[in-house]
Amino acid sequence: YLYNFIFILFKIKTHHIKKKYDIIFYNRNHAAKHSDKVKKILIYLSNFCSVCIVGDTFEQGNVKNFGWIKRNKVFELIKESKMAFNSSENSLSIFGIDCFNHGVPVLCDSNLESQIKFKNDLYIRLNFNNFQKSCEKILSLLTQKKTKQHLTPWNNIFLKKNKIKNFLFLYLRS
Repeated sequence: YLYNFIFILFKIKTHHIKKKYDIIFYNRNHAAKHSDKVKKILIYLSNFCSVCIVGDTFEQGNVKNFGWIKRNKVFELIKESKMAFNSSENSLSIFGIDCFNHGVPVLCDSNLESQIKFKNDLYIRLNFNNFQKSCEKILSLLTQKKTKQHLTPWNNIFLKKNKIKNFLFLYLRS
């Protein structure tokens, strides 16, 4: 059975753009979004690095709010960012995949049951319950030189992506 069609969204894109922002975050003020821990970390980090927010206005911290903007503009901001925070409730969110596709590392909460079954340098799992350790790790990652992506995890993704495409081709053809 092929049911996780999210893998069809993964693509490799490389960009060599000067980074304006250290962190990008998609903020959504909604009861289903469990981002209180992430917001607390972002408020702290905004004292040491540049943080940009898309979506709902983020009232706290020293952040740059862009509000609700077109997806192409979000892509531009992603390309200009060194790192992204993924929403806490879904490790394979569209925003997270967009960041992944543009080569931007995505910070995920390691306490959640992850749908990410592969290891990759671009999905960084942190224990958001441990505020101090998470902040220290993020600041450390921001000062490191970007490492080259390993292709092994991509092979797994492309295998799943091809299975889904073949399945859809055969299903829709009949």
